[in-house]
Amino acid sequence: MTHPAHDAVVFDLGGVLLDWSPSHVLAPDDVKALDIDGAQRELDLGTPVAQVRERWRTAHPGRTATVDHYFDDWQRTVAGPIDDVVTILTELRDRPVGLYALSNFSGELFRQARPRFAFLEWFDGMVISGDEGVIKPDTRIYELLVDRFELTPSRTVFIDDRENNVAAAREAGLVAIHFRSADTLRSTLGALGLL
Repeated sequence: MTHPAHDAVVFDLGGVLLDWSPSHVLAPDDVKALDIDGAQRELDLGTPVAQVRERWRTAHPGRTATVDHYFDDWQRTVAGPIDDVVTILTELRDRPVGLYALSNFSGELFRQARPRFAFLEWFDGMVISGDEGVIKPDTRIYELLVDRFELTPSRTVFIDDRENNVAAAREAGLVAIHFRSADTLRSTLGALGLL
């Protein structure tokens, strides 16, 4: 009996399974002016939400109401699931592969969002950056994933919407897919014998 070439599939969350964007809450000009990417980086590294919020209020004294709006309504940055990818995840549940998540996400905010999406309970394991203090594309987070769940990198498929994260995963020895659409993901997974 032959074994499949790949025995684990790892999903990023935001931008792959979850429709996440600061622009769901803030105008694009506010996202840029407030350096929301910087705030998100701190959150993803595990800095407590209250601390990041206060730092951003201090850094932007003329925009404290906008900063408060962002943090008060942060859960709205996750607009909902990306249904076509959730369908793919559903199909993979019937395959002989382990399913994992590796996401840059505040642990605090992830625990608030998690109950909204039943499919987040389907994973055999998760690595959430805010709980680890290291974020993609730092290769240490891929090594942590592999070690914690005893994965074989060359047999592990990783899916992410950011090219730098995909490149880093490849450096760590994983089979990495740059997510662009559900259709292309389905085709790629089919070519790998996973669907």
